[in-house]
Amino acid sequence: MANPVQASASDHDYDIQALNDGCREEIVEMEQAAADVLFDLNSPNPKRTKKRSAIKKQDDVNLSHAVQSILTRFDGLDGKLENIECRMDGVQTTLKKFDVLEKKLEGIENRIDKIGQSTRENKENIVKLQERVECLSSENKILREKCLESERYKRRWDLRLVGVPEKTTRIPEMLSLAFSPV
Repeated sequence: MANPVQASASDHDYDIQALNDGCREEIVEMEQAAADVLFDLNSPNPKRTKKRSAIKKQDDVNLSHAVQSILTRFDGLDGKLENIECRMDGVQTTLKKFDVLEKKLEGIENRIDKIGQSTRENKENIVKLQERVECLSSENKILREKCLESERYKRRWDLRLVGVPEKTTRIPEMLSLAFSPV
């Protein structure tokens, strides 16, 4: 297949055109053979027909066995599929229960948040009230001291005059009697 013109260049140089032509011829022959098989209009040879029919029967038996085994597998798969569907139903009911529990949990969380908020408010109120009690206690202490001090001054000036009645309402007359010469 070496090109005589290029034989001197290298042992592996081939004529590409010749290779392409050879491949095209083989492709055309294969296409023709395939067309002859598909569109064979000649009557078949009776010996070949018997052999082909026996092979075809065997193929049909093998095919029916294969189909039967596939159907058996499908039946097994149907059982498995029903089992899976059953499990999926169980999973779905469980998911629904989880959804209900999740909603309840959200309600509980909201309640806890409200309780926490009111607890904080109560603590703040307690602190304010404690401050108010301290303020009132110090004010009360101051007022008691003032009361005690005013009682001391009252006792100091609480004098009894001899000869002057205590339940009189006219003090100036009483004072003039007390200090008048006798």
